[in-house]
Amino acid sequence: MAKYRKFDVFLSHNSRDKQQARELKQKLSEIRLRAWLDEDELRPGIKWQPALEDALKSAPSILVLIGPSGLGPWEDVEMQAGLTLAVKDGRPIFLVIYGADEEQINLPLFLSSIYGRIKIDQGFNERVLSQLRLAITGKPFRPRRALTTQQTIIPNQKKNLEADADYVLAEHAVQLFMGKTPEILDSEIFTNRAAVTRYVKVIINQSYSRQKQTIRAVKELFELATLAEKSQLAYLLGRLEDYRCKKEAAEILIDFLNQELVLLHGVDRPRCIPVSMETKLLLILERTICISLIYLGEDRYAEYYCERLLQDPVCDEINRGFHLEYYGDVIWNTALEHEFCADILSVSPALTFEVLVTNLEADVKGGRFRSISGVEAQTLVSICVNRHLYSLLTDSFRLRVLSLLNEILLSPQRPFSPSLASFLGSGRDLLDRSEVSVGSLFEELMSLKEVRRAGWNTSRVLRGRIIERICPSPESVADHIWGCLAIASAFLPDQLASEPEYRKIKVIEMISVHDLAEAWIGDTPFHLTNMETAFSESRIMERCAHLFRSPDLRGAGNWLERWKGFNGQSDFNAKVASDINRIETYLQLNRYSKVHGCVLPDADDWRQSIESQICTSEGQRILQILKTNSARTGTR
Repeated sequence: MAKYRKFDVFLSHNSRDKQQARELKQKLSEIRLRAWLDEDELRPGIKWQPALEDALKSAPSILVLIGPSGLGPWEDVEMQAGLTLAVKDGRPIFLVIYGADEEQINLPLFLSSIYGRIKIDQGFNERVLSQLRLAITGKPFRPRRALTTQQTIIPNQKKNLEADADYVLAEHAVQLFMGKTPEILDSEIFTNRAAVTRYVKVIINQSYSRQKQTIRAVKELFELATLAEKSQLAYLLGRLEDYRCKKEAAEILIDFLNQELVLLHGVDRPRCIPVSMETKLLLILERTICISLIYLGEDRYAEYYCERLLQDPVCDEINRGFHLEYYGDVIWNTALEHEFCADILSVSPALTFEVLVTNLEADVKGGRFRSISGVEAQTLVSICVNRHLYSLLTDSFRLRVLSLLNEILLSPQRPFSPSLASFLGSGRDLLDRSEVSVGSLFEELMSLKEVRRAGWNTSRVLRGRIIERICPSPESVADHIWGCLAIASAFLPDQLASEPEYRKIKVIEMISVHDLAEAWIGDTPFHLTNMETAFSESRIMERCAHLFRSPDLRGAGNWLERWKGFNGQSDFNAKVASDINRIETYLQLNRYSKVHGCVLPDADDWRQSIESQICTSEGQRILQILKTNSARTGTR
C-alpha cells in the first residue's frame, strides 16, 4: 500500500451537529491541519466500529466538539476513550464549543476543567485559529502573507524566509538547474512539494534576467535529462511571467511536445492500467507541457488536453493520481513504483477536492472561467465519479460537486467543448443518484434483453398504400446483437490479403456496441430514424462511455470510439460490420416469414433492399452462402 498522509486530530462530535463538524474541519484544513471526520473516512458496507477505534488510537490529538445538540451518545464513548489515552500516554484532548449555549447544555465538566476548552463565538478569527493549532500541534498559527507569482522577494523578506526549509529547498533547486552545482537535478525537488514550488516560481521571476537564465538552462538540460526531470523543467517554463519570456517559453514547450508525441505514438500500449513506467512518465510529461502551455496563454492546449483525458482512460487515471500526490492526499512511497501517480480509490481526496472545488466555485461566482478550468472540472468529476461507483464518496462531497456542476452547466460563460460538457453532464447524472454502482449500471444495460426491435411491428407506406407488419413475439435488441456476433465469428476469416486494414476483432468489437444506446432510448425502425434520433443515440453513447470508465470496466472506454466507427463507416472493418448487421436482419426476416401469426407484407421488397445495400466483398460472400443454404431448405 502507498504511504498516506496522517491525520492531525480526531474530530469527535454529535451526529446532530454534523454541519458544525464540517465547518470546523474545513477551517482546520485552511491552516494545513487534517481532521478525521467519520463521514469522510468510514466506508459504507464495512464494520465501522473497528475502523473508528483504529482512528481514535492512532490520532495524535483528540478534539471533542460541543455544538447546539450537546454531547451525543457515541461522542461520549469517544470522549471517555480519549481521556483514557490522555492519561495513558499524554495524548492532547480538548473541548471546542461551537454554536452551543453553555447555560442550556451540560458540558463534560472533567474535560472542560482539566484539559481546557476553546470557545468559538465570533467566528474563526486569527485568535481561534491560533488556539486550535496550538492545542493540536503545540505550535501557534502564524498567518504568513502568501507569495504570488507577481511578487518578488526583497532582502528583508528573504532573511525571514531563509529559516523556512521549503524556501531553502527552492533555492537549492534553482541553483541546481541553473548549473551552479555539479548535479543536473534532484528528482525530489519539485515533485509533490507545493510550498517548494511556490517559492521556486517566485525566485525565478525576480527579474527578467533570471527568467532568461531559466530558459537557457532548460534548453541545455532538456536533452540530457530523464523523463521525470524533463517534466520538472517543462513545469518551470510554464511559470515564467515576462511576456517576452512567456512567448519564447511557449515555442520551446510546443517543440518539446511534438518530440514527446512522436515517442508516445511509437508506443504500442493497451489503453488500461498498468502501463510501463516509461509510458507513464511520457504521459506525465505530456500533461506537464500542456498545463504549462495553458498557463503561458496557449489556450488551445486546454481543449487538447481535456480531449486526451476524455479519450484515454490511462491519461485520465494518471491525471487523477498526479493531483492526489501534488496536493498531499497521497505521499508517494518510492519503493512502490507501480503506485506512482495512480488513483488509489481508498484514499480520501479531501485536499485535492477542496482546491478544485474552491477554484471552480470562484469561477462561477465571478462569471469568468479560466483557461485551466476545463481541466480542473474534468479532474474533479473523474475523481468523484470513480469513488461514487464504489460507495467511497461522502454525501457532503457528492452534493457539493452536484450543486457546482448544475451551476457550471447552466452558466452562459462556460467555454467548454461539447465533449467536455457531455462528460460533465454524465457526471452530474451519476452524482445525482444517492446510490450507484458498476453492477447497477450494467443491470440497466442488460435491459437490452427486454427491449424489442420495433421494426417487426410497424406500419409504412409501400407503393402508395399503408401496410402493417405484425410479429407476435419479436426479437430483442440483445438477440439481434448476438445474431450479428455469431455470423461474424463463424464466417469472417482471420486475415484478408486483399484488405491490409482488415481486422476481424475490430469488426466484432463494433458489432458488440452498435445498438447499446437502445437500452436507454429504445429501438427506432430504420425507416423512421432522423437527425433527432441519431443525435439522441450519440448523446447516450457519449454518456455511456463516460459512466462506464471505472477501473473494473476498462474496455468500456473504447465503446464510443467503436460506435462512432460503425456509424461513420470509417473504414473497411466498419463496412463489414454494417453488412453483417443487415445480413442478420435478412436471416431473421426469413425465420419470421415461416412463423404462424407473423404478417410481413413487404418481405420480398425488404429482402431486395437488404441485398442491394451489402457493399463489401465479404458481406456479399456471406450473404450468398446463407441464401444458397436457405434455398436448399425451402426458405428462399
